[in-house]
Amino acid sequence: MNPILHPGEKIFVVSRRYFESDTRRHFVGEVDDSTVNVVRATGFVFVMNPNNAFERKPEMRTRVFPLSDARVMIHVIPPTTVLNKVRYVIKDNRLHLWDDDDFFYDVDEFRQV
Repeated sequence: MNPILHPGEKIFVVSRRYFESDTRRHFVGEVDDSTVNVVRATGFVFVMNPNNAFERKPEMRTRVFPLSDARVMIHVIPPTTVLNKVRYVIKDNRLHLWDDDDFFYDVDEFRQV
């Protein structure tokens, strides 16, 4: 069986929380390798800060995500996305990821009120 994700593909990962008090974490990166069960990617981690805004950690990290865990949602994003420019913006009262260029992604499960 072949892996569904391939080296070089860019991904946006939402790790759902176990508990309401858990820190909200997102990841934007590039696939390094994958099997049918896991994906290893290098990129940037975003965490929710005390002001309820996502903040990018400055250093790149390599993370491994299980493909069979329902709490991990992996979205394939355009190959032209400039990972070191990706940031969160609010437009029309909705939260989006944006790389200041072509990539603009509505993070619709996090509606702003």
